[in-house]
Amino acid sequence: SGGGTTGGSSSGGLGSLLSLASKFS
Repeated sequence: SGGGTTGGSSSGGLGSLLSLASKFS
């Protein structure tokens, strides 16, 4: 929980997937 934009600009779309995953965790 509380991930936010992990790897945001370097991976782009992958960062937003990780943000969604942290919301569900």
